[in-house]
Amino acid sequence: MADSETLSTREDTRSKRFWSFDVVRALPWAVWKVGKVHSGQVAARFFDNDKLYNEPWQLHYFWVEEVNHNKALILVPEQQVHRFIDKVDKAFPRVPLRVPQEKDWPGLVADFTSFRGMEPYELTPVGSKDELEEVKSQLEMDTAPLAEIYDTDFIRALKKMIGESANCLTWKKKKATQEAKTKREAAAAAALMKLQKCLGLRAQDDDDLASEFFTLAPYLMGTSTDSADVTLLPIDRKVPWAYSPPPVFISVDVEAYERDQDIVTEIGISILDVADISTIAPGHLAKFWCDKIRSKHFRIAEYMHLVNREFVRGCEENFRFGNSEVIRLAQAPAVIASYFRPPYGAPPTSPVARRTAPAAHIATNRPIVFVGHAPSSDIKWLRKLGYDITNLASLISTQDTAQLHGFLSGKGGNPGLSTVLDDVNIEAWYLHNAGNDARYTLAACLAMAVAHRQGTNIGTGLPQEHQQPTQQWARGLQVEEGDLVVL
Repeated sequence: MADSETLSTREDTRSKRFWSFDVVRALPWAVWKVGKVHSGQVAARFFDNDKLYNEPWQLHYFWVEEVNHNKALILVPEQQVHRFIDKVDKAFPRVPLRVPQEKDWPGLVADFTSFRGMEPYELTPVGSKDELEEVKSQLEMDTAPLAEIYDTDFIRALKKMIGESANCLTWKKKKATQEAKTKREAAAAAALMKLQKCLGLRAQDDDDLASEFFTLAPYLMGTSTDSADVTLLPIDRKVPWAYSPPPVFISVDVEAYERDQDIVTEIGISILDVADISTIAPGHLAKFWCDKIRSKHFRIAEYMHLVNREFVRGCEENFRFGNSEVIRLAQAPAVIASYFRPPYGAPPTSPVARRTAPAAHIATNRPIVFVGHAPSSDIKWLRKLGYDITNLASLISTQDTAQLHGFLSGKGGNPGLSTVLDDVNIEAWYLHNAGNDARYTLAACLAMAVAHRQGTNIGTGLPQEHQQPTQQWARGLQVEEGDLVVL
């Protein structure tokens, strides 16, 4: 009587359903999403150092010139794979190691039931990856002309199945990459719309970035300023909407010592009160709005002797928007906090300070929009300094200029601040000064929000005088030199 292993082998030989062996080899990393620790443990037990090849695999190959002429597809019977996964699962009862589903993995199973006469050939048994490569190097491709034996539909279906099986892992990786990209773009789109609503660049009930079909004439002709729904906005008029109460935009940049990232040497803060720009046209790339930004630069007294010169060129003495101030480390939390509450860093005699005087605004903290370039690191450093902005009840949005730039430019990635500034035509001096960087980051945020609503492409590199004055509008309308033209 044959033993159970022999029976299993015979059963597998009769099976018409196969998995790509590449998928089996990738189980711990690409298929089972159980985290690095568990993946490493599973791999060490069953996969590393050729342990996978200790299994009694009945490997097969499919290599037909008219189907997959580039290389042979190595296959293993599905029943064997299921038994192997069951064995691994029993060895790690607390780790969810399950058989993947075909609906989630197109090409997971190559089913030859309907392809009589085209079943894969059996391979010589191997005991290591090197042995498998040696056996593969000796395989011969089947060059028989299929068209003389099979009809067109048969050949087309066979090619599709083999192609999906060969690309199963690649397809899944591409799908995961695309899903991640879609998720990032959706988050960036939502952030952009929130940003534009806070600035009055978008109606509060407009949640469609692609909304192109609205009535433009009342707004463009100057007969309406509050009911028109426009997609592109002229640069020489105040925005037609308002967020209530007007938010305060606050950008923070923190510079740390290059040899010890736990040491904060500079803090930059810039503020834009939306109430200050409600009657001001944004101008090209928000130029006129940027003029209303207030900026501060603080150096930490205990660390003034620590300057960055090796990995980046620090510019701690070159703040371009006022005078630098020196504070002690213990003062930093209170100083930072003072800019997140009325009067938001405005001088006591300014109109802003008078508008936000405690007598007039009892318990009326304004909505806060926090702006940063990859702001998670600045939030982390602020937390180390003793101020956690995520605890602010008034925080309504966090804007990331790197995210906005990647979305609007279509370039994705994680651009440096200098790249973003170049693409919105902001001439920047002395970057890596925390005060300058905070100012430029806020200016870039405003510029990108306005550019999108003005139909200006991010990254064109064109100065203002070279931008096209004519913008195409929805429903056959265009604006030329501020006049309405019906096409």
